[in-house]
Amino acid sequence: MIIQSFRKPQFLNKLFFVLLLIGETFTIHGQNSLPTPQFIAEENNFISAVQVIPGDNMQTLPIVRSFQSQLNKIKGTIDNNSQLSLIEKDKARRSIIFFMQGITRRLKERKIHLYDIPGLSDSYEIILRAIISKQVILPLIKNFNPLETDLMATAFTQYDEQLLLNNIATFKRMQTTPAFIFSFLESKPGYLWADSLLVYAAMSDPMSMVYYLKKDNGIIQQKIRASSNQYIQQVVSFAGEKNAAELVVFTDELSRQEINASEIIATRAAPVKYFQLLVNTYLSTKINNEISKSPLKKALKEKAISFFINPVNDLHNSTEKIRFASVNDLRPQDIYFIITKSGEELYTSSYLGLYKRLMNNYTNGYADSLLDIVGWRDLNVFLRMAANYNVLSDFLNRLSPATTQKVVHFFVSNIETPSYTAVERAMDIADCFGALKDSTSAKELLREEIAGNLKRCTEAQHLQGMRLYSILSDLFTLTNSDLGLQRLWGILGDYENLPFVSITDSKGQISEAVLFYGDEDGVASFQNFLQAYNNKSKWEVQKNNNWVTIRSLDTSFTIYANRPLSMEKQYDVAAQDSLFDYLANNEIDPSILVHRGHSYHLEKTLKRITATTKLAILGSCGGYNKAISIAVLNNNIQVIGSKKTGTKSVNDPILDEINTTISNGIDISWPAIWNQLGERFKNDKAALSMFEEYFPPSHNPGLFLFKLYQSNKTVALK
Repeated sequence: MIIQSFRKPQFLNKLFFVLLLIGETFTIHGQNSLPTPQFIAEENNFISAVQVIPGDNMQTLPIVRSFQSQLNKIKGTIDNNSQLSLIEKDKARRSIIFFMQGITRRLKERKIHLYDIPGLSDSYEIILRAIISKQVILPLIKNFNPLETDLMATAFTQYDEQLLLNNIATFKRMQTTPAFIFSFLESKPGYLWADSLLVYAAMSDPMSMVYYLKKDNGIIQQKIRASSNQYIQQVVSFAGEKNAAELVVFTDELSRQEINASEIIATRAAPVKYFQLLVNTYLSTKINNEISKSPLKKALKEKAISFFINPVNDLHNSTEKIRFASVNDLRPQDIYFIITKSGEELYTSSYLGLYKRLMNNYTNGYADSLLDIVGWRDLNVFLRMAANYNVLSDFLNRLSPATTQKVVHFFVSNIETPSYTAVERAMDIADCFGALKDSTSAKELLREEIAGNLKRCTEAQHLQGMRLYSILSDLFTLTNSDLGLQRLWGILGDYENLPFVSITDSKGQISEAVLFYGDEDGVASFQNFLQAYNNKSKWEVQKNNNWVTIRSLDTSFTIYANRPLSMEKQYDVAAQDSLFDYLANNEIDPSILVHRGHSYHLEKTLKRITATTKLAILGSCGGYNKAISIAVLNNNIQVIGSKKTGTKSVNDPILDEINTTISNGIDISWPAIWNQLGERFKNDKAALSMFEEYFPPSHNPGLFLFKLYQSNKTVALK
């Protein structure tokens, strides 16, 4: 903590913080001073809020120093402004206090991160200067996010502009929840910007407006029907139209008469042609407003899933020819957007099959033209998914050297803008470290881009950018050597080992829950799983109607596995519920959770994660994609999974090695486990190839970046 060593008397705590960390203080005496008691109280509140944030002084100090220094300069500007009356100066100084209160409260509520403070301070200063100089503030605040706008309304509560700021803050909040716009206007029909909210509602979700027009609410319906806005009038024309759901997607094009309704309806009869019409419209749209693109992007996702992904997923047991027949007539750009818009709806095997078909279009040359066709849209999403499914090296190797350099630059640069997506983008970059292990040139380009952007942010003193690129630079170095990893474990905890004591509960017991699902593969996996525990000198197996209990005869280690009962009747999940009810009633908290099912079952398994779960073994395809989600549920959990295909031929040996180690009462060493597994698979090339797609807990740089950033910690490189 920042001033952990200065806790003895309170006034020394305050004095050392101000003199040592800030180097300069607010003037707290004299005619033009801030209200002394209130300022001291708010400064102490801010200091207290920062103190409880974990991390290194070297990370928190620059932010605190920058914040206090900026507020000092703002106060100096107020004091030295001869155009302001004493009353106006007092109001301006008090706004500093209200701003500090807002920052402190949001820090305590964890609604902002320390690295958000510099940007929020800049926003506050911009609005304060505008109010003092009697400028119009609306153009300045229009691009603020809801949190910034709400904070400005808090800071300037004594000004006449506060009413306007409150209205703007309300508008911004409603933009984040457009589904509630109509109910909000029903309760406040006289809201200042009711017309603008209706335009936003029409643009973001026109079909909801069509449905709303069928309801009985005279005031708001009248406002909608009386609107002169071209977009709203086009939506109104869909009311009563049986094909409205298909037409609203093209509201903008129809309002500008670039397409006619009959053409859309005729095309809808052929799924491939209709999806291609959506793609063509998306690529040619003249709309600059992202909100206006929402219906089109939503339709692309919905139709990609219903027309193509669902059939491909459902046929996962069929031959590739049958399974992927629905995408045979699609163009490269169509498959590209099916991939980027479908996201987590894709099974791993579905993604890999689509990716292969996409790349088959570029077997005789570079794939540069694909990026030209799609206009580089959704490229961050495409690259992130390629990294997660371990085909990023393959994709970059299909590009010309010049385009590869542009792609890496596009992916790595300017992640700090906007700030609310910065951490997610940095995690995507970190995940590329392992995905580029087979592409030395691309990995070097990545390193150079990280270094260049770190230098750029340092020169601009953009603290969040400096922090994220600094972590990326450190992780790039640390994850390439055993010594570097040891330094990393010293900060984050040891991800190469799982001590026996850490998975033992207060009663000296170790419990493992293994979850199976009732499809054909689940039944087969369950039978394979049981065969590993046939040795009656090592294991005792008991069975009931819903689960089996397997006890080690060598140590206090018990495995609980539900039976894969009928999936169609949901008896498999009912068996899991019964098992977990038994565990809860007997105060048994599994420290190990194992998922043995397809990726589409994984969400049900993840709901079983608790604070006591120390290890999650994901036997499904693409388990790596859920590692970060799991970290949010439990920050200290270790995760094993596959970047591509999960298979029982790999899952069973992994579980056997882990459970045998636990049964022997010794600590788990992941390097040792992985070496032993490598030996087991060395004579089975197919199994070895699939095993190489699995990752141990120590190979998850995106997670490590997330934890370093959240903890404000640094790792010494030497």
